Amino acid sequence: MDSIGIIIIYEETVPFPRSRSWARSPRTRPSSETSRTTSNWKSLGYRSEPAGRGRFVKEVVHAIRERTGPDFHVGLRLSVERYGLVLADMVQLVGELLASGDIDILDLSLWDVAKPPANAPEGSRTLVEHFLDMPRHGTVIGVAGHLASAAAVQRVLDQGADLAYIGKAAIADHAFSRRAIADPGYRAPSFPVRRDHLRSEKLEESFVTYFATNWPQLVKG
Repeated sequence: MDSIGIIIIYEETVPFPRSRSWARSPRTRPSSETSRTTSNWKSLGYRSEPAGRGRFVKEVVHAIRERTGPDFHVGLRLSVERYGLVLADMVQLVGELLASGDIDILDLSLWDVAKPPANAPEGSRTLVEHFLDMPRHGTVIGVAGHLASAAAVQRVLDQGADLAYIGKAAIADHAFSRRAIADPGYRAPSFPVRRDHLRSEKLEESFVTYFATNWPQLVKG
């Protein structure tokens, strides 16, 4: 039997087989929001300042690592800006997590891998560049954010990412990875797409309805 690992997405855990296909789950509320809205957490030291939020994440990850063996893969998905997150604080947290040895995979959700940080002056480093030069201590780093072409994927791999996560592009084309490997100029179909296109990409009707309802700007017809 394959060993089993988990990806922590904020306060949620998702089981997945140990393979090249990493599990995903809908987002849940950030732990920082939970700490702000749960008053008794503050008395335990999980306050809304960066140290308190970081403590929560690190302790959860460390507790999982302590209770699992070396063949159990632990992955953490983090957003690193917006919704009250401060980039400098997240850079520090990521550095501490990488140094801890408690995670095998770090999945950085970056909105757009090519964009600068929010409100950064013109000419600033891109968001992803704040993280890819960190010592990794054996942790694999994956990035996600508007990766819709073979060239974009190759670019982040050349920058130093270990994994490139494909989101909407893989919805628009279930064979994106195979086509991108075969053709360096390949680009996934652009959104919005029609419902029939989604059905042709092997998506169940329930998912087509879910996708069209929650992101109507991405689906036409």
